[in-house]
Amino acid sequence: MNVMADHEKSRQTQVQYLAISPEDLGIMAGYRDLFVREADRVVDYFYSHILQFPHLKEIIERHSNVDRLIQKNREAIMKMQKINDDNL
Repeated sequence: MNVMADHEKSRQTQVQYLAISPEDLGIMAGYRDLFVREADRVVDYFYSHILQFPHLKEIIERHSNVDRLIQKNREAIMKMQKINDDNL
């Protein structure tokens, strides 16, 4: 399988995993700049909230670390926007 076919399959899998419809992608496209601009704030807020729960904090610390997860979530938001751009 070539690189482009692998990339397309990966993109389709991500869209299916997130249960994002073509309509959802269209709505997201209208908010692209907002998603990109607010990604750091949303991710920081999410983790500040999650870390208030000791059992969730323990799971995170046992299997990963907060800084790594914050970075991965920021990347996921940007990647989701890339998927959206590619599907328009």
